[in-house]
Amino acid sequence: MFSRKRHQEVIEFFEELRKDYPQDMLYIILDNFSAHKHREVYKWAEEDGRVELIFLPTNSAWLNHIEPFFQNLKRFAVSGSNYKTKQELGEGILSYIDYHNQKCERASLTKVA
Repeated sequence: MFSRKRHQEVIEFFEELRKDYPQDMLYIILDNFSAHKHREVYKWAEEDGRVELIFLPTNSAWLNHIEPFFQNLKRFAVSGSNYKTKQELGEGILSYIDYHNQKCERASLTKVA
């Protein structure tokens, strides 16, 4: 998707979300990655007026549902590997993602009143 991970890419991603949900209030849950906390990201959310940035507590990776996926990706596709090129590494990662997507069960989120 993006070759870099700066605040500019974060804002670009949020703008894509806004295109998909033009009239909705967006509640965006973020970890404490520095690009997420950049002043321009806050400024963008404030100017939009219908975005609330919600940050996970520091040192709470267990709340971030992507972290277990990344741990497994590292364990099964990256650690102990001997890829010769970035392209081979990318193919290994994509192969794991394809496998995971075939075997995973969708999580069901429930609104709490």
